[in-house]
Amino acid sequence: MSVTLNAVGNFILNAFDQTDEDPFEFVYENLKDCDILFGNNETVISDYDVPFYRKVYSVRTSSASAKYLAETGF
Repeated sequence: MSVTLNAVGNFILNAFDQTDEDPFEFVYENLKDCDILFGNNETVISDYDVPFYRKVYSVRTSSASAKYLAETGF
């Protein structure tokens, strides 16, 4: 029995929160044919949008963007 693994580096989904663009659109064909797909999402997936004390920017992705992870096979 063999298992095919595929892995990608870091990605940040929050750039796609305001659009309907699929962030994996151009690489989907390279990611789909595996048994296990790994990726490092560099953000928290949450709809809780309260600023942190002394933080200029908080890296957060809305839960709506999680659909792209599921559709791609993460």
